Amino acid sequence: MKPYNNKVRKNLHKFFSCLALFGMLFCLSGCSKKTPREALEEAYQKTFVTGNKLDNLLGLTEIQTKLNENKAHSTGLSLTLQELSGMDLGPYSGFLSGLGITVDSASDLLNRKSAATIDITYGGTPYLTLGGQIQGSKIHVTVPQLLNGSLMVNLSTLKSDLNSDSMIARALRDAGVVLPEDLFSDLSETVLNPSTFLQLAELTAAFEELDEDIIVEKLKKKEVTLPEDITAKNIYLVTIPEDSYVKALQTATDVYMNYYTSLDEALGADAFSDLETEATETKQEIQTFGKELGDILLTVAVSKDGYIRYAESTATYEDETLAFTAFFSDGKQALEETGINFNVKSEETNINMNLETAFDPESQEISFSAKIKEDQEVILSLAAEGEFEDVVKGEKYALDFDYLEMQAEDGFSFTLAGDYYVDTTECNISAPSGAEYNLFTMTDSEFITLVTELLTNLQNDPLLSGLLGNFDFGMSLK
Repeated sequence: MKPYNNKVRKNLHKFFSCLALFGMLFCLSGCSKKTPREALEEAYQKTFVTGNKLDNLLGLTEIQTKLNENKAHSTGLSLTLQELSGMDLGPYSGFLSGLGITVDSASDLLNRKSAATIDITYGGTPYLTLGGQIQGSKIHVTVPQLLNGSLMVNLSTLKSDLNSDSMIARALRDAGVVLPEDLFSDLSETVLNPSTFLQLAELTAAFEELDEDIIVEKLKKKEVTLPEDITAKNIYLVTIPEDSYVKALQTATDVYMNYYTSLDEALGADAFSDLETEATETKQEIQTFGKELGDILLTVAVSKDGYIRYAESTATYEDETLAFTAFFSDGKQALEETGINFNVKSEETNINMNLETAFDPESQEISFSAKIKEDQEVILSLAAEGEFEDVVKGEKYALDFDYLEMQAEDGFSFTLAGDYYVDTTECNISAPSGAEYNLFTMTDSEFITLVTELLTNLQNDPLLSGLLGNFDFGMSLK
């Protein structure tokens, strides 16, 4: 595989960040009274909201609103390896097909509860399950194959627990760990109420200001050359001013930094102490990038039926030419299809990324494909196909993957199958059963009992003991 041009990749990433603003801009409520702007906003709504076949089936907008409001919900993802090639794994090669992972989560943040489990499966049978759960101030960790109960930390009593005579508490004190008095309240506010620390009001205000600065002009059709298969009644030029998008991106950088700074303050730690310096450097890079790129110009074509059919943007950054094009179905076709193309060209290389999606509302089948090319040579391709099941619009849906395939130019490839679901009607979170081991208050004898149970169950499980027996943990499982 040819090495990527790091400068091209870096510039492409930044360019995409700016182009990503295009999708957000029309979602904001514009303040302009210009007829071209109102017409284009109406076309956006018709193409991607009211006329979106996938959203009309699933009610994605309603579901996302519930998730944003922290309504109780559950989600899950399951993937199983069907085929693997191009990698020499010796005697294990033939055993990997059937290996899978399942991740399920439930969240009820308004009641300070959440839970997640990760299952490692083979042939559909779970062999190792790792669970985590938050119940109020208590955090539980479970491994049912190894422990009949849970490991627990109580955040509300953590400071006093660390003063106990337990083995782990003594070790942490010896390591100089010091926690603030109000750890639980600070951490709860940070983790369970991220909107406060994410400064969403400030971020929203920044993008609303950006939205107000955008200029939409109607172009004469003879001034624009469209692809042969695209017919348009109206063509618009969208100008995103340099100063406006630079300010919005820099504000987003500050919000990101402030959130993790708040976590540090809640924990009384300095895990993210270098983030302020990194944020300053990132903001300077954004400033430099904006000066070089200038205003972002986006040409948008709207059909006579009021659908956005085509969008394109071209820019020059240093010695690279960056181009973006997107094709959309007109709403009258049976299939809802989208095609997006990114291209970066320089004297050294030409990198192209192409994405295509198709959705059939009648069969509820969906497909996706992507290819990345370097100098016309395919270096990576992705493809997936599946269908929606158990759909209750605005409440829940499941997506069954028939296959998800990846191929690289060096011959490495794999195929997965699985499913994904979102359900806002069900959220079952119950306290773990069995003994509860408080990591920071257990006595030395309780700690020895815990370790003995773990090692005994591990030794009695032939699969786990066989796998972990290949690693040296400084102790014998025999």
